[in-house]
Amino acid sequence: MTTVGSQRAFVSVSKPELVDGKAVQTGIALDLTPHVDRDLINLDLLLRIGNLSNQGVASVPDPPSNLFDNSSTFVLATNVTVPRSMTAILGKPAKGNGRGTNYFILVTPKLFDPSTLPKKQ
Repeated sequence: MTTVGSQRAFVSVSKPELVDGKAVQTGIALDLTPHVDRDLINLDLLLRIGNLSNQGVASVPDPPSNLFDNSSTFVLATNVTVPRSMTAILGKPAKGNGRGTNYFILVTPKLFDPSTLPKKQ
């Protein structure tokens, strides 16, 4: 995804499901807001898995075993600082009981000077 410093970006993979006669979005969603401080990129991350209609309210401490589980919402909210040209790896392996989802987020921010980008015609 591409965004400008301090501007929120959002990406999701979801599908609607009917629950008690109401449509809810289920899947995975990532909100990202970068803040640039010289050669450091400070990222505000919000990861949601499961029922996305709950607007960031967690109902379980671990990710559901099915990304499209409409009965629960897993939320990870964190800040991470990444030096330029480096990668941050955030993740949570599933516990040994076999329940839950492994997830890993690889973030490799790139800094661009807007004045050097090609102009759209």
